[in-house]
Amino acid sequence: MRIGVYGGTFNPIHLGHVHILREFIRRLDLQKVLLIPDGTPPHKVAEDLAPPEDRVKMCQIATEELGIVEVSRMELTRPGKSFTSDTLTQLHELYPRDELYFLMGEDMFLTVDKWHDAPTIFRLAVLCASPRSHEGYEGLVAKQRELEALGARCRVEDIPFLDASSTRVRELAREGKDISGLVPKEVAEYISENRIYGGRPMTFEEYEALVKPHLSERRFYHSQCVAKCAAELAGKYGADVEKARLAGILHDVMKDTAPEEQLKIMERSGIILTEAQRRNTKLWHAISGAAFVESELGVTDRDILDAIACHTGGKAGMTALDKVLFVADYISADRDYPGVEELRIAAESSLEEVIVEGITFTMQERMGERMTMEPRSIDAYNEALWILESKEKG
Repeated sequence: MRIGVYGGTFNPIHLGHVHILREFIRRLDLQKVLLIPDGTPPHKVAEDLAPPEDRVKMCQIATEELGIVEVSRMELTRPGKSFTSDTLTQLHELYPRDELYFLMGEDMFLTVDKWHDAPTIFRLAVLCASPRSHEGYEGLVAKQRELEALGARCRVEDIPFLDASSTRVRELAREGKDISGLVPKEVAEYISENRIYGGRPMTFEEYEALVKPHLSERRFYHSQCVAKCAAELAGKYGADVEKARLAGILHDVMKDTAPEEQLKIMERSGIILTEAQRRNTKLWHAISGAAFVESELGVTDRDILDAIACHTGGKAGMTALDKVLFVADYISADRDYPGVEELRIAAESSLEEVIVEGITFTMQERMGERMTMEPRSIDAYNEALWILESKEKG
């Protein structure tokens, strides 16, 4: 068989996707198409990502009329990032006698030689592209020659493009506006009925599911422990319990992300690091984490974002929520370093005591490694110490 493979976030699938599918089926004489929603896209951060089952359902609804399209969950069930080379390898094992045609748009085709394990992609599938602009076709043809020189097999088709984008669909849906001209009618109804992008508050469990692919198993468990501890401390010290729980599960979302990727996230958010912050990469995950949570997960609550941003080093003027997350990160149930039990006992009567001890430990560690100190940490230390002294006097 000639099998088309069409991957993407499909968040949501729109009329442009369906149009391209229909045209490629006709022009390439495809007998089967596998539509594969991304799990964790390696090449971009997915914004306002709908739950996997909702994206699968919308894809099924949109392509039912085409008859030969099968929506696959293979990348959604695969742990970690979804690399095209892995997907094509798996499909080649499932369909060893069939020819795979990897369908893609203009942007993807122009960068495919930079993807993870590109030679495997070239070996296992014919790369099929169509333009997304009036001027795009000539650029695709030029890229085709370049890719073929690298050993790739290509088919560039001048398919008239439809000006539709998933980003625009999400924007209109959030505003409660009509999206029927951008997505199939049944998909528009599904989005509206289930409030996929229309302001439905995300649950803690949904945020938890979004965080999990970004972290190692150990780090994810730590985040779960911090969420539980932060909620307990919030109840004791008058902070918002649900905000504390959510900040806890989100606080380390960038901890396992490469520094260069964290820098990109901070740059996109307009964050300019101080010299001390730039030199101390251990501080980056808190700052980039707050930026990621706001721009990519859609959390706009400034209390939560500020708590995440300062949970590693602290700062002057910390709110109750800031202190709760800072302390929970030090004493969560998974921590087993010497002295943690004493800090847990101290947290029963004073958050400031743990802040002082925690920053003291961190400063000693960094000074031992001849690392620069973050002035905001010193401010947090001084303020917490002054509060303790004031309590002792008063």
